[in-house]
Amino acid sequence: MVSLVEHVVYPGGEQEFNWWFDPKAAQIAANTPFPHKTVVSMDVDFPLPKADASPALGHFFARSPELPAWDAIAAAIMLDPAIATGRANVGVTVDSVGTMDLGPGTTSLVLALDQERFRQTLHSVRD
Repeated sequence: MVSLVEHVVYPGGEQEFNWWFDPKAAQIAANTPFPHKTVVSMDVDFPLPKADASPALGHFFARSPELPAWDAIAAAIMLDPAIATGRANVGVTVDSVGTMDLGPGTTSLVLALDQERFRQTLHSVRD
């Protein structure tokens, strides 16, 4: 099955809730030999104004003027890889408590993004 998947893009890092909550799953994601993997570091996140989100999500975030955009960034990079303006090729390992360690390797770690291009992509799929 893995050989049928060409490229996987997912948020990651030790601040990423799913890695902390289920480090075994994070280890599987990091160790599965997909041909191309991109990890979107939590460091590239920026707050997403509610105006940029789908109106259907508004009631979920009624108390916050901004939303975290980690999953949306990963999805947008899958649609338009040029959103990622800074990358490093690294090896990603995850320990038993969800801490991400980096070394030499071939996983693309996103370090920066084109925020305007991200917003344009988000709006193109939202509308």
